[in-house]
Amino acid sequence: RLGARAWFDYLAEFLEKEAGFEYCVLNPCLAKNGHMALLIHVDDVMVVGRRSYIMDFFIPLIKKRFEISTDFLEKVGDKMTFLKRTYVRVDDGLVVVPGGYIETC
Repeated sequence: RLGARAWFDYLAEFLEKEAGFEYCVLNPCLAKNGHMALLIHVDDVMVVGRRSYIMDFFIPLIKKRFEISTDFLEKVGDKMTFLKRTYVRVDDGLVVVPGGYIETC
């Protein structure tokens, strides 16, 4: 738990300093600035916001400091995973496919 907390503090301070994020008092894993919002869970981060800001500023900023992989839900059929769930963009919204674990014998 100490490692996860130290990582969160490091990432949160970086995002606050470099991109002006403000964190929710009641739930600090939620943050926003004038262009986007994000949800942080250990090493998974989900963002929503202006595409141009995310592509032209946020992702390059993050890549300067961290190694990342990204998925985008831009068109119908696009998929992404977050917290062991798969999100699929459909015509009228999102389908959330719950994750699961394989039982061991």
